[in-house]
Amino acid sequence: MIKKEVRIASELCRLCTVREAFLTDAKVYNIAEDTLFDIRLAFDEALANAITHGNKNRPDLSVTVRWKITKKAVVLQVADEGNGFNPRTVPCPAEEKQLLCPKGRGLFLIRNKMDSVRFNKKGNVITMEKRLIQRS
Repeated sequence: MIKKEVRIASELCRLCTVREAFLTDAKVYNIAEDTLFDIRLAFDEALANAITHGNKNRPDLSVTVRWKITKKAVVLQVADEGNGFNPRTVPCPAEEKQLLCPKGRGLFLIRNKMDSVRFNKKGNVITMEKRLIQRS
C-alpha cells in the first residue's frame, strides 16, 4: 500500500507536479492504461476545481491532496480552503437545457470515471475511489 499527502499553493501550474508524483506511485501497481486514464482525468478535474473554484486561484490558500493506492483500489482526496458548495446543485451538463453551458462538466466527468465520489458536508473536500481489476 502507498499512502501520500501533498500540499500545494492554489496555482494551476502546480497541478502537473502533483499529478506526476501520483502517477509515479501508481506505476508500482501496474494499473491498466484505460483505468489510469480515468483516474488521471478525475484527479486533474478535482484538483483544478479546488484551485479555481474552491480557492479562487489565491496562491495564499492551499490545496491538500491525499492518495492511497492498493492492489484493489485507488482512493484520492482533494481538499481546498474555500467556502465549499453543494454538489447536488450542479446541473447535469448532459441535460438538453445545459448542453451549451460550460459549467459542471468536470464534476460530471469525475462522477462518470470514478466508482465512488463523496463530498464532505461543507463541500470543500472530495473523495474519489476507483476499484482496480486484477490483471494476470
